[in-house]
Amino acid sequence: MRKIFNLLVAMFAVVAVCASCSKGDDGPTGPTELILGKWECMTSEGWRKIDGELTSEWNLPHTGWGWVFNKGGKGYNFEIGYDDYEMNWSINQNKLTIIYTEDDIEEVYTIASISKNEMVLILSYVMEGGSIVSSDVASPTTRLKNPDIVEHFEKLTFVKKN
Repeated sequence: MRKIFNLLVAMFAVVAVCASCSKGDDGPTGPTELILGKWECMTSEGWRKIDGELTSEWNLPHTGWGWVFNKGGKGYNFEIGYDDYEMNWSINQNKLTIIYTEDDIEEVYTIASISKNEMVLILSYVMEGGSIVSSDVASPTTRLKNPDIVEHFEKLTFVKKN
């Protein structure tokens, strides 16, 4: 009886170890894995204020450009009719950072949502005197009194192309 009990305990331990290993074999399924591949922008909606005055609002198709995200934080930007631009990318929590290698320009997007077929990114910043001073903006109805302030809010929707 004791041999059977020990055999059952050993079998249970083997099954438990195998089950825990198989869960890890699939790899992460967070934004870093979901973002791999080619994404094309479909729509852009947003607004811009200069010196507290709403200067533009839009909600329109914005196709023909996007990004290819490869493993290892490498990729490129594509736009129909233009050369591709190599980039490095990273994700930290819900922030996607893209750095274009040619001119060292950095863009930081908030990942509002991502699935295997659709991604929604938010680009939001306040610029003063040509420099970004904040990555958070108020609503388009808020009026700032400071001169030379640009507020930008944009929601971009992408679809996966591969």
